[in-house]
Amino acid sequence: MARRILIVDDNQDSANDLRRLLERRGHEVQTVHDGLAALAVAQQFEPDVFLLDLGLPGLDGYQLASELQRTGFASALFIALSGYAQADDIEKSRLAGFHHHLAKPASVDQITTLLACSDPNTASSI
Repeated sequence: MARRILIVDDNQDSANDLRRLLERRGHEVQTVHDGLAALAVAQQFEPDVFLLDLGLPGLDGYQLASELQRTGFASALFIALSGYAQADDIEKSRLAGFHHHLAKPASVDQITTLLACSDPNTASSI
């Protein structure tokens, strides 16, 4: 199933590489590189999946996920994709509304598996 995915990562090369890999698998993908830009793009693009880095400039990934859910994206799938992967980071992402938390570098196969079988309103891997 093709998904509309917004990748938010301040590492532009990483975000663009992941975008290309996901597009090759049939998904429609956009990238932005900070939390504030993500809010604006999300309203226009209307993604059903968010892949968010947590250590973003300005508005971090935790704050961004909470704000997106508050502003109309509560039914979207939220995946944290971050170098922050200690137990307290994972718990904090769960509390911010993430459904999954993947440590960088995550493989495109890991991400694709979550995209194929995840219903954000049911089970969580965090």
